[in-house]
Amino acid sequence: MKKYIIIKVFLFVTLISTVNAQTSLIKSLNKNLLEIGKSHDGSDSVNFASFTPSLSSNKIIALGEETHGIKEFTDFRGQIIKYLVSHLNYKVIVLEADFYGTQTLNDYIQKGKGNKYYALLSTGMGIYRTPEFLNIVEWLKEYNFNKPKAEKVSFYGCDMQKSAAIAYISTGNFKLSKELSASAKEGLKLLLGPIGSHVSGTDKRKLNQLTSELREELSSHQDTSIIARSLMTILQYDEYFQEKYNYNRSKIRDRYMADNVIWIYEHEIKKPMILLAHNGHISKSPIGTDIKNMGSYLNEKYNEGYYVLGMSFYTGSFSAGSAKTSQMEVFTMPEVKDPESSEFIFSQCKAQNFILDFKTANKDTEINNFLNKKTYSKNIGATYESSQTELNRVFMPLGNKFDGLAFFRSISPLPFPFRWDKR
Repeated sequence: MKKYIIIKVFLFVTLISTVNAQTSLIKSLNKNLLEIGKSHDGSDSVNFASFTPSLSSNKIIALGEETHGIKEFTDFRGQIIKYLVSHLNYKVIVLEADFYGTQTLNDYIQKGKGNKYYALLSTGMGIYRTPEFLNIVEWLKEYNFNKPKAEKVSFYGCDMQKSAAIAYISTGNFKLSKELSASAKEGLKLLLGPIGSHVSGTDKRKLNQLTSELREELSSHQDTSIIARSLMTILQYDEYFQEKYNYNRSKIRDRYMADNVIWIYEHEIKKPMILLAHNGHISKSPIGTDIKNMGSYLNEKYNEGYYVLGMSFYTGSFSAGSAKTSQMEVFTMPEVKDPESSEFIFSQCKAQNFILDFKTANKDTEINNFLNKKTYSKNIGATYESSQTELNRVFMPLGNKFDGLAFFRSISPLPFPFRWDKR
């Protein structure tokens, strides 16, 4: 009985100690956060002035997201993009989207060329086919109007999961200097098809013939040309396609996404860049895996010139693909009052939505200790299964993943992507 009482007292004292420590931490966080408020029209309102020192001296600012289908994340991205473009001279925006396809979106904002819905479709990513992202696109198009070419904002994609250049070559809309052989055309058809777990010897020969002819084509173009890089993304995708295991495909994808971002930065004569991708791609070290991610490569390359602003939320609804049905659905994330959850701790701050700049806030000892100890954070990909919540959170120190965090206490889902046949 005495032993039981001692254990109860110990647990009670530990609980009180934890509560007191967190109360002190919340007070410190409240002194250092930058509130994301609302203006009269309902849009995000942020006084970025105090955040400017951390934003102004970077080669690349990466804006993440804890999962893709959240309205508040996209709306906030729109606000910070407008500030970075208008006040800090950021002129290049790179999306987690197809490299070649995103050139259509670039033509739309720079030249007013084409249809806005087709331009969004061409990115190859449903997360950009929404009214919220279209608002960003239309603002950029208006910003570019009547500006000289050197002052216009450009759009790029850094992804290579299935290069749109493959489809354009197959239809004859992307002209090569020399027609592909029959065997290479068969290889092109394979790349247009689904990815399997095994590529036969016959198919390998067709794919190898295709890559051989594309490399020959590449040799006739300057490495700095959009055409050359578009062809390179086909070679990147061929490697991804022929890989048997998803684990290795993830390695290939992030490595080439980083390569493409670096190429774009050099191609644009080192203009300051805004990079939009999932937290798991942009973080400065891998999240919940040992796979070296895009952000790890970029952090090694640019070091202090690479600023990563992650985004997280506490509760609410988001849209994602169902892991069961493969259809888009709306999922709800309940409140989880876990003292080891970074999002639960942030939910207790005075502001519902805010930015925490780690580079300035970590001068506070309590915040620095908090950022450098492991806490739970959500990490949800393009698909979700509500019965497997534990698979969608990771135990990690925020401080070695991000340079700052935009937090939203309650979130709502992005609408499902525009369907081209409905436009």
